[in-house]
Amino acid sequence: MKKTIILILTIIMMLSTTVSANNLSAVTANSYFLAELSEDNVLTQQGCSVSIAPNEFSKLMTALICMEKFYPGDWLTFKQEPLVFHNEYGNIAGYKTGIKVKVRHHLRNMLLLYSDASATELAIAYSGSVKAFTEEMNKKAKELGMNDTVFASPCGYDQTGISKTTVNDLYILARAVSKDKDIMDVLAMDQFELMFENEEMEMYSSRNHLISKYTYSDYTYSAANGMMVSKNNGTESIIATATKNGSTLIAIIVNSPDDFSIYKDTINLFEHGFKNYYPRKICTAGDIIEQVNVPNGKTPVLHLVTDRDVMTLIPLGYTKEKITTQSQIPEEISAPVTKGQKIGTVEYLYDGKKVATVSLVAENDVKGSPFAYLYNQFFSKVNTLLIIAILLFIIFVIYYKNKSIKKKKAKRARFEELKKM
Repeated sequence: MKKTIILILTIIMMLSTTVSANNLSAVTANSYFLAELSEDNVLTQQGCSVSIAPNEFSKLMTALICMEKFYPGDWLTFKQEPLVFHNEYGNIAGYKTGIKVKVRHHLRNMLLLYSDASATELAIAYSGSVKAFTEEMNKKAKELGMNDTVFASPCGYDQTGISKTTVNDLYILARAVSKDKDIMDVLAMDQFELMFENEEMEMYSSRNHLISKYTYSDYTYSAANGMMVSKNNGTESIIATATKNGSTLIAIIVNSPDDFSIYKDTINLFEHGFKNYYPRKICTAGDIIEQVNVPNGKTPVLHLVTDRDVMTLIPLGYTKEKITTQSQIPEEISAPVTKGQKIGTVEYLYDGKKVATVSLVAENDVKGSPFAYLYNQFFSKVNTLLIIAILLFIIFVIYYKNKSIKKKKAKRARFEELKKM
């Protein structure tokens, strides 16, 4: 009986392992990406450098920039009739000229109902014109490191065909957005109230079917908690986040030809991540990583330590020996140094693949030494023979001066003796 039970359990475990492995093979999209959001830990990716149009995802950049200036409760007044845009969902209503609308309603309208009108109005309120705001978008993209991205408008509308991005750049954008709580709160809504042009509140459901319990519930994923969908010329793309067991994953899929296969693909990506990776603690705040010299410091040796604890997803079958580190620190470190001051970074790698990046900070204060400063600024940079020559010259000058003084004293003494005679 025991052997039978053991056999059954073994078969179940083998089947569960097979299902887990098949989550990734079940993904039908040609371009997909899966990473741990908090630690910049890429779990799997395919076709992520192919150039695509940002379309609706342009609105994420619009939100990111606008929330640097506005608060959700701020009122904005429409100064002009917004352009009328159409998309696959039909015309998204704008607002009447002169009406006051809170920023939070613009965000909901723009990010959840994909309103081009709200995106345009936010841009005008921020920069004064669509053109000026678009320049801000491209400037911000460069600052973030989105080097393969060009935005054509705040809403994604592009008559010229110049807009472009990649999955890798969308990941950078999504990580930046994930740090803004106000935006993430909006992107996580499955149902929400919205004030339209009649100034009355109306209830709507999210068009992200992973989080909406009210439309197409067959594709609801209980761990999903945010981001958005983009449609363009019969294809659909998605940026989605999901949290389980304390870990948050981000999945990106672009240009799926099927309205609903994109949701199946996303769920399969998430399941692959949650089933095949497990959170492990790889460092503790205060771990000593490097010992560096501070030549002009009263204490010439400084320890660089990690600034935080790190839990990150590691593949099943974890072995501690596969964890390695690579530090990036300045070639020269000068005093004064303050305890906790960021000096560099350390990358943690598992089996040669980066899984986390941590800041390195000073373990203690290091005050500057004036003598060490002078030595390092002058003597350490001068040829030793020249130093010896200078010292000998100084000694000779002192000796000669003392000898001259002694001669003068002796001469004066003889002169005084002659005067007495």
